[in-house]
Amino acid sequence: MWIVEQNVHETLSRGESVTLERWLTALPVDVVQTRPSLSFAQAEMQFHLGRLDRTEQFLGQATRALDDGRTLAELTVPTHAGTVAEMPAAIALLRAEIAGARADADGMAAYARTALAQLAENESGPRFWARWLSTGAADWMRGRLAEAEPIAAEMLTMGRAMSNPYPLITSCYALAAVQQG
Repeated sequence: MWIVEQNVHETLSRGESVTLERWLTALPVDVVQTRPSLSFAQAEMQFHLGRLDRTEQFLGQATRALDDGRTLAELTVPTHAGTVAEMPAAIALLRAEIAGARADADGMAAYARTALAQLAENESGPRFWARWLSTGAADWMRGRLAEAEPIAAEMLTMGRAMSNPYPLITSCYALAAVQQG
């Protein structure tokens, strides 16, 4: 189990989700349920497969494992926007994405604000994504394009100044999507 936890980020970053899924399904269910990082990895995979209810189940497991005092042994948590140091921030960020996938702009914004409050200043990719979800994306989903467009344009400017390519790629997409309505 420790080997799987240590290699989640690297495996996902190489696009080897099938390998990760095989590893996770080979582990005993009770092990995955009691390890926050393994439950979160399962949640990420379920989200990318479009299985939102299963995603919520695995996030619930991760939260319960944290509430039971399980530690993460100094692991970083991979999200599609970059790694984060704190599991609660990663959970809030994924919950924001689930809300967005369900067209719940208010829920998306609220969870993204929660994630922002928990993310470290140096976690630029995840902070960038959470900021977009909590402001411009929520306005866009509500049909408030006039409010969303300047936020997307500002984020594009910020993305260009960052060394991490994720914010630039994300902001280009966001601005184009808002401008197309």
